[in-house]
Amino acid sequence: MAELAINQIVKIILGILVFVVVIISVTFAFRNYIKPYFEGISPGEEPPDLDTPYYKELVQDKNIVGIVKPIDGENYVFVGNGNTKTAYYFWSRNPKMLYQSIKWQYSIFDWKTDPRVGIIGSDGKLRISDEYLQKDSVLQEINMAEKIGAELYKMQS
Repeated sequence: MAELAINQIVKIILGILVFVVVIISVTFAFRNYIKPYFEGISPGEEPPDLDTPYYKELVQDKNIVGIVKPIDGENYVFVGNGNTKTAYYFWSRNPKMLYQSIKWQYSIFDWKTDPRVGIIGSDGKLRISDEYLQKDSVLQEINMAEKIGAELYKMQS
């Protein structure tokens, strides 16, 4: 049985580390760049029929609760009259996911990605996660709104 020299052990450890880094990089690339590129283009998804009585009632200026505007490559949500920018945006590569921008909270030792706070379901309604819904009145206002074009609509009671 051959004994391993220290330089052989170092080569094996380095090889394992390189393999792990490659696997993590490929997983990250598929999860964040490749998979979202193909989401939302399936033939089963059809835009809503805006000629139905429900959508005729919904798509009115009085029911707009938010406007989506592009800023720096991301589609940020504006509330009110479309003048108040929020910390929430729809990712340009996957416009069905709503994220909270925490870009300026990074530090070298505490790197975080922006948390996903909501998703547009198969019925077209924006659903906010319960943990974020309790924290912000903006999210309470746009929860269960429908994104049609660049506007978020919600029936006013």
